[in-house]
Amino acid sequence: MALIKRYQSHIYGNYKTAILKYGALCGLLLCVIVFIQLALNTPIKQPVSYIEEIFVLVCMFVFTCLYRKKLSEKQLFFKEAYILCLGIGIVSAIIYALFIIFYAQSIDPDFSERYYQLQKSVLLNNNQTVNDDELTIMSSSKNLGIMAFVLLTVLSILFAMVVAIFMRTQKNRVRPFKEKMKR
Repeated sequence: MALIKRYQSHIYGNYKTAILKYGALCGLLLCVIVFIQLALNTPIKQPVSYIEEIFVLVCMFVFTCLYRKKLSEKQLFFKEAYILCLGIGIVSAIIYALFIIFYAQSIDPDFSERYYQLQKSVLLNNNQTVNDDELTIMSSSKNLGIMAFVLLTVLSILFAMVVAIFMRTQKNRVRPFKEKMKR
């Protein structure tokens, strides 16, 4: 039982309001990136591309630095950094997914068709059969929004781990399992 240990950490700041504030800002900036691509005549072809993925990672680093600077002791445990980044990723994924649904329905109705053609060409290049009904359903605006949410959420889990490893400033104290049982 000595192998089982419990980490005890202290949360220094109000990370819940930071999650909402920074997550909303990250989600809105993702929407701006899509508008910039549309203005540059390179509209998006898929719900989440490398540009959005890298941007979310950069946002997590920047917002974690800002959060840490606002703390009185400027100390940040891994757990607090991970929860903060994961929350930022999920809130921004929700905002971005709702935007993608709106974008595909109102702003750029050709987005669904571009995604359909992209997936069809990928299937044909891999010598797989193309089921037009499945591709049509998959390229609907609602499903594109769901894909954007799922992709950004999964990436946020991974990115939050990376950011938390690099941004923590304090290591957790390890308490043996026996002390936990005495309480």
